[in-house]
Amino acid sequence: ADLSQKRRICDRGRFAETTGKPRKEDDKVTQQNNQLSTPYSPQMISNPSTTKPKKILFIRHGVALHNLPDPTTNLPPDLTSPTLFDPPLCRGGYNHAVQTGNRIRKKYPLRNDNADRNDGNDSQQHMILSSPLTRCIQTTLAAFPSSPILVHDDLREAYGMHYPDKRRGVSELRSFFPRDVHFDESVTEVDEGWREDERETVRDVATRVERFLKWVAIGEAANGKNLVVVVSHGVWIEVCLELFCPRVLDGGRRVYNCDVFEGRLKMEEGKVILENMRLFA
Repeated sequence: ADLSQKRRICDRGRFAETTGKPRKEDDKVTQQNNQLSTPYSPQMISNPSTTKPKKILFIRHGVALHNLPDPTTNLPPDLTSPTLFDPPLCRGGYNHAVQTGNRIRKKYPLRNDNADRNDGNDSQQHMILSSPLTRCIQTTLAAFPSSPILVHDDLREAYGMHYPDKRRGVSELRSFFPRDVHFDESVTEVDEGWREDERETVRDVATRVERFLKWVAIGEAANGKNLVVVVSHGVWIEVCLELFCPRVLDGGRRVYNCDVFEGRLKMEEGKVILENMRLFA
């Protein structure tokens, strides 16, 4: 699917024809990306290369407060309300995340970077990455309580207009979460991207998705890891799958809370390839 040519805003986890105000910078995405610092600089990710495949898992966060009906009206919540700023998981969402992590670790025993490297060949040398929004970090900690986590801003949900997609500053996040949660320099003190009157287009999200996957495939941080786990959001994962492996969402299938998709990521002549993608069983 050629998402890059479509000017659509991302609305409530769906792709909606533009009825709101799209971002004015839509045609300046490449220019803005060139201002990013390493390790996510274009100088690092634009060189054509071919890499060996890595096993990759995409997980959507558990049910959070903004995913529930308004308790007073039983209608979908008003996502433009500041009361829904960066909402946490509900109890059911947390429990679901724990169960999801148990399923994954049963199939892929994870080896902590600090663990004994002679613990057998069945454990996975892994890297776990999370969106900076609270619901994703909570999901990641619930699912993988013994693993270090790297939080990266490119994994956040489509943002603008909706307060659940506005993130906290890095200082506040550090005060909430334990030492094993590490923050990439892309997670800044001020959320400069979120705007009250503009929302990202699908093209914007697709740009972030591709940039991130290129970094995972060839960046030093994931070097030597044979399993990469990505905890993100419904729109982010749907854009990713439609962009690189649209058959996975044939028939209009949606990405639901705690859904897990697994496959392999590699680079071929500078292009991102996701192959053998399927719903985790």
